[in-house]
Amino acid sequence: MAKKADLCNCLGIDKKEIQTRKDYLEFTEEDVNLLKDLKSLIGEHADTIVEKFYKHLTQHKETKMLLKDKNTVKRLKMVQRGYLSGLFGGQYDDVYFNRRLKIGKVHNDIRLLPRWYIGAYSLYHRLIYPLIFKEYKSDIEGLLKRVLAVDKLTNLDIQLAMDMYIHTYINNLKSTTDETRLFQYIINSTVDSIVVTDLNSKIMYVNPGFERITGYSIGEVFRKDISIFCECDCAQVHEEMRDSLSKNGYWTGEVTCKRKNDEQWTSFLTISLVKDEKDNPIAYVRISRDVTEKKALEARISTVNIELEKANRELKEAQNDAILMLSVACEAKDEDTGDHVQRIQHYTRALANEIGLPAKVTEQIAYSSMLHDVGKIHIPDYILRKPGRLTTSEFEIMKMHTVFGERILLEKPYYQLARQIARGHHENYDGTGYPDALKGEDIPLAARISKLADVYDALNSKRPYKDAWSEQEAYEMILSMKGKQIDPLLVDAFKRLWENNTLKKIKVKYS
Repeated sequence: MAKKADLCNCLGIDKKEIQTRKDYLEFTEEDVNLLKDLKSLIGEHADTIVEKFYKHLTQHKETKMLLKDKNTVKRLKMVQRGYLSGLFGGQYDDVYFNRRLKIGKVHNDIRLLPRWYIGAYSLYHRLIYPLIFKEYKSDIEGLLKRVLAVDKLTNLDIQLAMDMYIHTYINNLKSTTDETRLFQYIINSTVDSIVVTDLNSKIMYVNPGFERITGYSIGEVFRKDISIFCECDCAQVHEEMRDSLSKNGYWTGEVTCKRKNDEQWTSFLTISLVKDEKDNPIAYVRISRDVTEKKALEARISTVNIELEKANRELKEAQNDAILMLSVACEAKDEDTGDHVQRIQHYTRALANEIGLPAKVTEQIAYSSMLHDVGKIHIPDYILRKPGRLTTSEFEIMKMHTVFGERILLEKPYYQLARQIARGHHENYDGTGYPDALKGEDIPLAARISKLADVYDALNSKRPYKDAWSEQEAYEMILSMKGKQIDPLLVDAFKRLWENNTLKKIKVKYS
């Protein structure tokens, strides 16, 4: 029972209040008995009453909108029949009161105004009274008593409906007030500046954040033009603001403002157009964040970054110079002037670029390729400079330069590609190379690229054990190695570089 009387409890309607309301209406036990006596009469005509009631409702715009769905109408008609039965049920206690309050709440929730609710009771009178007149026309006194009983009960229902409307309105108003108070707390606590202006840019409101940032009080700027603290004189910016506000309803950007003491500050500003419920523009709200210190910090960071970038460039150049010097020192043992490592570097860069590797990777491979023969520093001079063919044992020693090269290079990420190249630049694509007899794509790509560059330059260069081949002979030899010693993809790239004279230009420049 307590749960059924929840709405009564919310409105403070207890048994004493129920009786008081009945007393005000002079709603007596006699009235209760008369209403019960009408139950069978109303029940006989309930369907007709309900149909006429809903036919009347569909003639009015605000109720017609709620009755579009046939299933909804069907359900509401069943509820209406239940209401009629309850109206003449004879039990007018807290359960009855709570049900009537619930009906009022539902009507309020679906935004049916009180005028409709009162009009509905008037319609019920027009539908029910003729039935009573017809049934009791020979008993005028009994007829009047029954009509008055119905009138008292419907007035009681209207009371409860209005109570529910008022209760809901007060709660909504309280909720709105609480929300407004919360919004005010939020605005007052916001560190950013909030300024509301009319459509002519006259200041209507500022929050405490504005006062803290600018030093102006609300009294000093009220009804003043926004330009009192905003120094944006750029015609282009003003044009962008107007266009964006017109098209999008807002504008965002940085502008220079001034504080009360004439000190400048940088504002990250958002201007939004405020519209009313009819979509009419009524004001602008400007939210500004003071980014002066942030901009200064960004400027300092930018300066530091430029210096760091310069230092990194110098460090990288020093590393590359060290690589070149080490490479030249190693090649000097092989009676090479150092031009060989520079050609290898540029051949490798051209090949890596031709197959579409990213610029950063291409550069890493190019510089790393200069260290391909760094392991020769551990190979005896008599083997490196021997004019004739090496013996089997000498060749086994020579092959070890690949392993020595990998060991020499530091176990650091910067030298990862260089280690791969040093160990793998004598591997063959068909698996017949050394030191690991790797095959195909098991050979690191950097090593495959450097191998082609090294073989081509070796063929073109004079060595203690051979004369230099012609460029055409070297070109044809590389083509014949496709899929055997050299990756087919790289041979195709090599062919394109040959045909556009890229390789020839490198050879001429670094010879």
